[in-house]
Amino acid sequence: MYSFQKDGLLKDYLKNYYQLVAGRLLKKEIINQNDYDQLKYQVEIKGRALQMVVPTDSLPVDSLMQEDVEELF
Repeated sequence: MYSFQKDGLLKDYLKNYYQLVAGRLLKKEIINQNDYDQLKYQVEIKGRALQMVVPTDSLPVDSLMQEDVEELF
């Protein structure tokens, strides 16, 4: 849920995390160098999934913040 930006792209710090995991898989020879080189760390959520995954602000807007200051005094 908090892993994605508002535009649906994976947050940058998670790209680094997945790169670290891939590096460990390479070191343990679970994947080979060619597999490692071809990995892409781009994940993008679209459509309804984006609406479900990316949090929206659920707090109502403060009406006092919207009014002109001169109208208050």
